[in-house]
Amino acid sequence: LVLQAVIFGAGHANYPSQPAYARLVELIIPALGFGGLYLLFGLVPAIVFHFAFDVVWFALPLFAADTPGIWVDRGMVILLTLVPMWVVLQARWRAGSWGEVPEQNFNSGWSPPPAPERAPAAPAAALGGLAANLRILLPILGAAGVLLWALTTSFRTDAPLIEHGDGEARLAAREALAARNIELAPEWRELSSVQAPLGLEDRFVWQEGSPEAYRELLGRYLPTPRRMVRYARFEGDVAERAEEYLVYVGPDGTVQKMVHQLPEGRAGAELDEEEAREIARVTVAAEYGLPADNLEEVSAEPSQLPERRDWSFVFRDLDGYPMETGEARIAVNIAGDEVVGTGRFIHIPEEWERAYRNRRSITQVVQIACVVLVVLLYLAGAVVAVIRWSRHRFATATFTIFFGVTAVLGVIQLSNGFRSATAQFMTAQPFKLQAAIVVVGGLIAMTGIAAVSALLIGLAHRLLPPQPRGNTG
Repeated sequence: LVLQAVIFGAGHANYPSQPAYARLVELIIPALGFGGLYLLFGLVPAIVFHFAFDVVWFALPLFAADTPGIWVDRGMVILLTLVPMWVVLQARWRAGSWGEVPEQNFNSGWSPPPAPERAPAAPAAALGGLAANLRILLPILGAAGVLLWALTTSFRTDAPLIEHGDGEARLAAREALAARNIELAPEWRELSSVQAPLGLEDRFVWQEGSPEAYRELLGRYLPTPRRMVRYARFEGDVAERAEEYLVYVGPDGTVQKMVHQLPEGRAGAELDEEEAREIARVTVAAEYGLPADNLEEVSAEPSQLPERRDWSFVFRDLDGYPMETGEARIAVNIAGDEVVGTGRFIHIPEEWERAYRNRRSITQVVQIACVVLVVLLYLAGAVVAVIRWSRHRFATATFTIFFGVTAVLGVIQLSNGFRSATAQFMTAQPFKLQAAIVVVGGLIAMTGIAAVSALLIGLAHRLLPPQPRGNTG
C-alpha cells in the first residue's frame, strides 16, 4: 500500500518553487486512498474514480458561470462523466438481472495454463562456410578500399590548428580580465571549451569566392578554431547570475575578443545616439585599426531597459572585403556606457541565403528519413535479437563481451566531453543539478546504445555460418 501511494504521488508534477518531495507529502492521504482502492478492487475503479475527480475540478467554471445556454455544457459534462455507469447499466439490462461474478473471473482465480509439451527440435542443417576464394578476396578488397580512401582524402585543413592547451587559454583569459581591472569573487566558476565554428558564412565565401578569398577572410571576418573561457555564477540571485564574461582565445594563444553579458536590471548610463556612435567608432579604430573613413554605418539600434539604455551598431568595412557579393561587417554592442562586445562577420545576401535554404530543405527531408530508417532497423534488429535470446538461439557470450567494451568506451567518451558540456550550463539552474543530469542522462544513453549494438552483434554472430576448419584448398 505504501509503495502504491508513493508511486501515485510521484506521478504528479511538482511545484517549481517547492522541494522535490513536496508533492509526495501533499498527496499522501489521497494516494493511500487510491492505493487501497487499487488493492481491493483493481485498477479500473481507480482509473474511473480519478477520471471523475479530475472532471469535477475541470468543470467547476461551468457550474459557477451564469450564461444563457450554459445548461447544455453542464448536461454534456454530467452525461459523459457517467459513461462508466451507463456501461454497467447497459450490461445489467442485457443480462436481465443482477448476478454474482464467478470466482474464476477474479484475479485470484486465474492460474496459467500448463505449458504444452514441445516436440524435439529437428537437427539444424549444417551450414557451409564462405568459399575459399571469397575468404581470400574479401581482405584484399577491404585493404584496397582503405588504400583508396587514404589516397583520395585530403588530411589538410584550411583553418589553423590550436597550438595551446587548456591551461594556457585559462591563463590568457585571466590576464585579459586583469588588464581591464576585473576581479572576480570565488563563487565565479571558470569553464572552458573548444569551438570550431563552421557555419553558413564559411560556405558562402567558399562557394561564391575562392580559396584565396577564404584564407584572406579567415581569422578576420570568419572565425577560426578557438577556445572559449567562460566565467559564470550558479549561486546567488538568479537575475544577477545572468552576468557573464566570455573570453575567446585564438589558435596562437592570444585573446581575440572578450564579451561581457550584463543582467537586464543592471543600472547604467542612458547615452544618446551621437554619444554612443562616437564610442562605437573609437572602439572599432582601437581594436581593428579601421579609421572612420573606411566605415559605413549600416544600423544603430537602441534598446531601452529599466535602468539603462543599450546600443547596437553595425558598420561595413569598405576596404577589407575581397568578394563582389556579400559584405564585411563589424558589430559593436554598448550597455550603458560600457562596450560589452564586438565582433566581425560576413553579411550574406538574403537572396543567396533563401536559395540555399530551399535547396537544403529537400536534402534535410531525405537525411531525416534515412536517420529514421536506420533507427527503425536498429530497433527491429534488437527486437529480433531479444526474441532469439529468449529461445536460446543467441550468442550470449559475444553480447556480454561487446556490451562491456562498448559501455566502457561510452563512459570514456562521456568523461572526455564532460568539461565541454559544463561550459554550456545555464546559470538559472544549479551547477550540481545540471552536472547530475548530464552524467545520469549520458550513462542511460550510453547503456542503451551499448545494449542495442551488442544485441545486433550477438545476433549477427549467431546467424553467420561457422567457418570449416582444416584444408581449405
